[in-house]
Amino acid sequence: MSYYNEEQAKQDIADAENLIQSGKKNLALLEGQLNVLNTAHKIHADLENQTLAEQYFSAIKQLEDYIETIKNPENTSCKKVKQTATSPTKKAVSKDFDIFYDCLNKYKGRDEKVVVPECIREIGPGAFDGCTKIKEITFEGENLEKIWHCAFSDCKNLRKIVLPNSVKEIENMAFINCPCLKEIIIPEKVEFIGEYAFTSHYGFDTTIKVIGKRSAPPEWNEKWADVENIIWDAKVEDIYQKQMQEAELEQAFAQTSNPSDFEIDDDGVLVKYKGKSGRVIIPDYVTEIGEEAFEDSEVVRFVSIPESVWAIRDWAFQGCKNLVEVCFEGDGLEIIGFGVFSRCIDLKRIVLPSSLTFIEEKAFCECMSLESITIPPSVTQIQKKAFCDCPNLVIQILGRNSAPAGWEELWHGFIDIVWKP
Repeated sequence: MSYYNEEQAKQDIADAENLIQSGKKNLALLEGQLNVLNTAHKIHADLENQTLAEQYFSAIKQLEDYIETIKNPENTSCKKVKQTATSPTKKAVSKDFDIFYDCLNKYKGRDEKVVVPECIREIGPGAFDGCTKIKEITFEGENLEKIWHCAFSDCKNLRKIVLPNSVKEIENMAFINCPCLKEIIIPEKVEFIGEYAFTSHYGFDTTIKVIGKRSAPPEWNEKWADVENIIWDAKVEDIYQKQMQEAELEQAFAQTSNPSDFEIDDDGVLVKYKGKSGRVIIPDYVTEIGEEAFEDSEVVRFVSIPESVWAIRDWAFQGCKNLVEVCFEGDGLEIIGFGVFSRCIDLKRIVLPSSLTFIEEKAFCECMSLESITIPPSVTQIQKKAFCDCPNLVIQILGRNSAPAGWEELWHGFIDIVWKP
């Protein structure tokens, strides 16, 4: 039998509907048709044929519910009451949720923090696909059991998702291309994880903590994760410890740095930031910010750079995942080195000074939250991929209507550009 065309899909779905409408109670016949639908759904999901996959998915849900009423007729009335009772609740919770039975078909909102209603037992195929505004997802209650394929694919700004302990299945590519997701906890009840559930074209720098398992069960696809850092048999107390550390970070973000927090050499080069404060005010006698001076700092949230600084050297702020804002006090900066702000995934605001002349390769690469940056007329050289993999960025160019000779090809990395002569 071929599942690769729309006509076959219509026939398979019509066959299932006819079995339900005619009141057939032959479980072997019904479950045989359910197997047909499941097989076809998997094929179309693997082929990324979203439309047909969703049509099969809806038919599967209806046939599963019908089979359930035959197997457990005493629960039928309760199930109908539950559906009737939850329907108004779903609408009252938010119109952003498109719910079919107890499955979330599509999230249509634009919030940064999303709370999924407790009536949801399944997250449907592509339910949150491409929701680049979302940063945090939590779930009410402990009812979620299944996450379908591509459910959270291309959520490029998703930083935190807390899966309830009730989850049992995570399908293929469920979290593909979520480069900002730094940690996820796999609950103990998870029985199946599909192919490429946790992977990314951007690189997947995620820590996966697996509760209650020392290795992947045979039911998990051998390619379930493309990630180096997997912590097996993670302890619940370790997770609580992580939450305490996050609370401590929040306190640090509100504190301001002291001059003693900086290691500065005789030439005025800031060699290393040793402080634990989130608001960093660089002293006005610093002339350069040295290589890797702030690299991978988790505490830095805001940085003020004085007019005395004329160069920021390679990788100075690389991987500062909580850095939100950089402010230049006056026009002194001339050079931004290689990868200076790369992987600053929370960086939102930066205004480049009018003294700037040179932006090195990958200077702002993978700044996932950066929405706007203005390049002044003083900039004469920009190296390739200076702004690559910044999915939300729009670049405004002042004083020009085209790139000068000193700007390398692909300097913008296919980012949207607005010329303002």
